[in-house]
Amino acid sequence: MRNHEIDKKSLDSFTHPVYSVSQSQFALQRKVNPVASCPSKIMNIHRALSDIAEIRAQLDRTETYRGFRSLAVGVSVALLLVGAWLEQAWVADPIVSVDRYLTVWFCVAIASATLALVEMSIRARVSENELVGKMHWSLARQISPSLLVGFVLTLVIVAHAREQPTASAGLMWSLPGVWSMIYGLGLFSCHKHLPSQTLGVAVYFLFAGILLLAHNWSTRELAGWQMIASFGVGQTCLAIVLFWNLERRRHAPEK
Repeated sequence: MRNHEIDKKSLDSFTHPVYSVSQSQFALQRKVNPVASCPSKIMNIHRALSDIAEIRAQLDRTETYRGFRSLAVGVSVALLLVGAWLEQAWVADPIVSVDRYLTVWFCVAIASATLALVEMSIRARVSENELVGKMHWSLARQISPSLLVGFVLTLVIVAHAREQPTASAGLMWSLPGVWSMIYGLGLFSCHKHLPSQTLGVAVYFLFAGILLLAHNWSTRELAGWQMIASFGVGQTCLAIVLFWNLERRRHAPEK
């Protein structure tokens, strides 16, 4: 019996240091790399990081862009009225004087786009929010394909009109309707970054373009009122939407 107790004590004295060493090594491993011994923690960390990335991407897609304001849109309406006046005074017959007609409206479009881009760039630089700069380029990428398609269609229509034997032939009469529809598609592509009412403005541009195409199909005419009816009214509505949703509270008097 005494020998048994001696053997047990000897065994305990032999195994205790081994157990102590292995336990200390495990504790040291947890201190050096606490997640290496727990794979579930690693999975939770990766899942949390992916969820954060997804939430941030969702915010980028749904956040309202505040760098596009009513001032630039309102000035574009004024420029459009000036363009309609120049067309009436300088272009006797737009279908015959193709170069003058395109010069007037290209100058109006370039001036309006430049003004909007300058305002958006200034607001993106002075803003402390990083999302404003990212959304600035996201908005430009979304609307650029529509504008590029409109430019190419314009070149094709003008080239086709120059090849016609008669002055009244060609598809020049379709330009106001095509421009209106292209601009409406551009607003459709980026309306998620703008106030929700922008979708209604985009629908107006599309329907205005369809009505202009239907009207000019039979009359074969180009007139300044067509640009006012489409872009003048549409841009005025867009300016009101931007002011009401993004600027009204800033200008409201404090109570």
